[in-house]
Amino acid sequence: MRILFLGNNWVGWQILQWLKKQDEEIVGLVIHPPQKQKYAEEMLQIVTLPSDRIFDGSQLRQPHIVEAVRKLSPDIGLSILFGYILKPEF
Repeated sequence: MRILFLGNNWVGWQILQWLKKQDEEIVGLVIHPPQKQKYAEEMLQIVTLPSDRIFDGSQLRQPHIVEAVRKLSPDIGLSILFGYILKPEF
């Protein structure tokens, strides 16, 4: 399954670790901006994605970000302690 992971905090990090151990395909990672991040560095180490697949959660309303996420073709978005409300087009 192709997963877009939106997460923050210790619980988000632990669930991301578990998903990777299950060999789930993480196609994109959405994290909080630096001033709100918790365990972002740990999450980045787990997924080892290129920078064009890592998104700032505070920027998700921008059309070019929505389009970049669409191009990843995720099957599902998984939000764990993610502190942003997503608009319907996202």
